[in-house]
Amino acid sequence: MARTTEEYAPFFRPLVLPALKNFKFESFRDSRWANSAFISVLSRSSFDLKSLIINAVKISRSDIESLLEHMPSLVVLRLPYRAALHRSTLNMISNGDLVPNLEEIKFTGSSITAAVDMIQSRWKLDIDLLTTRNNRSIPVSQLRKALLTGVRLDNPSHPDVVRLFRFKMEGLRINYQYRSDVPTID
Repeated sequence: MARTTEEYAPFFRPLVLPALKNFKFESFRDSRWANSAFISVLSRSSFDLKSLIINAVKISRSDIESLLEHMPSLVVLRLPYRAALHRSTLNMISNGDLVPNLEEIKFTGSSITAAVDMIQSRWKLDIDLLTTRNNRSIPVSQLRKALLTGVRLDNPSHPDVVRLFRFKMEGLRINYQYRSDVPTID
C-alpha cells in the first residue's frame, strides 16, 4: 500500500543523510508534500542534492519556493503536475536566486510564456547575471535541458513556440509531451 508524504514525516524527522545526491518521491494516491519534514532533513544533513523529482504529490507554491531555497546545488528539478510553477517562482529561478546550479527542468502545466521566459533567461545568461551573480553571490549555471509536459505548443507560429525552436537550433535540448498517452517529441 502506498503511503502519503505525511505518513513518511516521522521517518524523515530523525534522518541525517550527508551523502544524499538524488531524491525521488512518488505517491500513488493523493497526498500532500510534508515540506517541514524534508527541509529538516536538508538542514541537518548538509547534503548537496543534485536531483529532485517529485511525482503525484500536491505541493503548494510557498512549499516549492521554501524547498528550493534550501537547494542551491540542485541541477535537475522535476515537479508534479499539481505543482505548476508560478511566475514568481520562475522569476526567482530565472535570476538564479533559486536553484542557481539548475541545468535541467521539467515544466508541467505551466504558462507557456512564463516557461519560455525562464528557459530563455537561463539558456542565454545575461552578462549582468554572469558578472554580478545573483542575490546570494553564487554563480548561475546555464540551462542544458527543458522538458515540457501538459503545455500546449500546437501553434507553430506562436512567438513562444518560435523562441523554443530557436533555442533548440542553438543547442538547448528540449523535449515536449502534451499528454501522457502521446509519445514525447524530441
